[in-house]
Amino acid sequence: EAGPSVPLYGEGGRAQDNWRRNGEGAPFSLYVGHDTVVSPVLAALGAFDCLWPPYAAHIVLEIWKDNDLHHHIRTAKTPSQVGTIHQYLDAFSFRLFYNGADRTRHVTGCPQSGGGRRGGGGLACPFEVLHGLISGVVAPYESLEEACQPRMGAVVGG
Repeated sequence: EAGPSVPLYGEGGRAQDNWRRNGEGAPFSLYVGHDTVVSPVLAALGAFDCLWPPYAAHIVLEIWKDNDLHHHIRTAKTPSQVGTIHQYLDAFSFRLFYNGADRTRHVTGCPQSGGGRRGGGGLACPFEVLHGLISGVVAPYESLEEACQPRMGAVVGG
């Protein structure tokens, strides 16, 4: 279920994609929500500690770019020079923080130790992992309103 997390990757993800591809727009996004959003986002990523989020709980998602690989992708003249979306995403990595603590190694699919990338003084995870975890949940929807529409065969009201 996408719920209120759609803007986190839907609208926000599109803005970040535009910034990564074209260098246009803000490289920083801020979303504000309630504890009822923090828990599902962490759970979807496999980084939830099963404790109710405290007052002022927050998630920080840092996106890191490999400048050498990104330069090659941006200067490509044809689609065949760029390669697949997997090669494009390979130029990026991320780190996840929950209330200031680095929770990256707890994200499903991220390296537990070693073998990961370095980013901001810590172990970063390939961006493709994040993309894979979230896109299947929210990518089909363009907005929160669309994600919340009843679907054929869905049980409404329990």
